[in-house]
Amino acid sequence: MVVNAARYGNGWIKVSSGTELNRAWFQVEDDGPGIKPEQRKHLFQPFVRGDSARIHSLMLESRVHLGFVGAAMDPRRFVYHPIANDRLVLIAPNREPYATLRRQGVSGLTLLTQQPLIRREPASGTRQSLEDYLRRSGIAADCLHSVAEIDTPEDVKAAVQRGLGVAVISALAVQEELAAGKLLSFDLDRSGVFRRIYLAWPAGCPLTAAERRFADYVLSHAEGE
Repeated sequence: MVVNAARYGNGWIKVSSGTELNRAWFQVEDDGPGIKPEQRKHLFQPFVRGDSARIHSLMLESRVHLGFVGAAMDPRRFVYHPIANDRLVLIAPNREPYATLRRQGVSGLTLLTQQPLIRREPASGTRQSLEDYLRRSGIAADCLHSVAEIDTPEDVKAAVQRGLGVAVISALAVQEELAAGKLLSFDLDRSGVFRRIYLAWPAGCPLTAAERRFADYVLSHAEGE
């Protein structure tokens, strides 16, 4: 956030932080043009316009020093700390036959092997977690009926709403569409399928005092294994 303020502001930056009851807060202000009103609703949506490969690249380029990623892609060059479990679900348009199949309790894995599939790009943490799950289930990924490969969760959801196919996505990233009745979700199996979310930074790259405090705060609130 500080880097963005320096890059897009007009020279004035104010950084403040504090604690309130059981939470801590961190705020960056600048005198830049701000965020367009139509973009504000997407600002805090999980995983919008981002993927693990891009975040890794930003860290290697020193454009950011810390990142939240959905796959430990390069343990030799990065430090990874697991902080949360992210449930993956299969999503389908809210129409027939999917509405009936959901009422009947059909699993997402069944639909995954029968319906046209929209995949994320190969470097996506979601795709890697899905392919790991398929291997554990004895299903060859190339046996699926893949109809498209799309880079961002927002575009994946839009394609599913248009009826192009089904997709596997983070349950966090689809909450708004499920609540609005635009999409349906199916658990892949009864035990659930999860991927790990990591806080990461480049190995051998010392964190600033502020970055270390932020990392310590995140890790102190991390979910258990």
